[in-house]
Amino acid sequence: MTQVTPTAVYHWFDDHGDSAPYSNLRVPIIVSIATLRAVNPDIPILVLAQEDRDWGDFPEKLQFEVKRIPFHLNENHRIKGWRHLSRIFDIQKFSRLKNVMYVDSDVFWFRDPLPLHHDFSKFCFDGWNTGFFYYNRYANEEFFDIFEAYAKVAIYSHDFRKIMRDHIGYDAWYEVWDEMIITYMKKNHSELFNFIPVHEHSSGRNIGVQDPKMVKMFHCNGTMVPNEVPKSPNEYVHCRGLLGIIIEEFYELLQSVLTKNDIKQIYSVRELHRYLPCQFSLLKDPRRLTRTLKEDEHFHVGECLVPQKLSFI
Repeated sequence: MTQVTPTAVYHWFDDHGDSAPYSNLRVPIIVSIATLRAVNPDIPILVLAQEDRDWGDFPEKLQFEVKRIPFHLNENHRIKGWRHLSRIFDIQKFSRLKNVMYVDSDVFWFRDPLPLHHDFSKFCFDGWNTGFFYYNRYANEEFFDIFEAYAKVAIYSHDFRKIMRDHIGYDAWYEVWDEMIITYMKKNHSELFNFIPVHEHSSGRNIGVQDPKMVKMFHCNGTMVPNEVPKSPNEYVHCRGLLGIIIEEFYELLQSVLTKNDIKQIYSVRELHRYLPCQFSLLKDPRRLTRTLKEDEHFHVGECLVPQKLSFI
């Protein structure tokens, strides 16, 4: 059976004080899109964004569309993390797409995501994290009806939030988040889901136990990437976009679709000089990252950077 091509959808927002989207390494959407475009030159890419920001000429260079939207849950500022919770509503309401492949801004690609493991007849994700999922909007109307019902109850009921949190296995600063709801749904409405294999949604938790020839992407969930030379105050601790130059595979892909001047718009000269010499292959040497796992259950990239005497710029 020939699989249809979905649209890759990003849901993007920043905080006050962040640098422009094309140089924002805390929410590194351009690095993510560039690696995706490098492995698939044709897949449609749509960015749903809440505010007008300067995207430079990257939408033209990387062939993606930015659509400004009012987030569906704008009126629920009382809920911490409301913008994160809004994304599933926003994708369904504003994209109007038949087949969706949602991608977090800290997902970087090794190879073409297509063909996908499942068709789009159910909500497809890894069973735990919603940084990557895909579905057909018309085949999943029941899923969205149930998700919306649970989300509304959770927003207004502390008791229901507590019930759902017992199914997620971790706590978060959000009061209500989609993984909490979807994990609860997974247990009570399992017929609505297909679960994707780890090579289709890889992260630090499983990158070291997979066949490197199968791994399609790396999601930075659970990976801490500090920046010694940040461009904004928000980047000191969370600067996952640096992996675009730290990881050998990602840097090669960036170079295949962007010029040196493009890359210097994303990364400052200081960042390039500091981090390119620390570059390593994540697929050939995943232990370089996985051995930095700490008791906080996060991987700490700062501990695996060993400068080499190399010249890149």
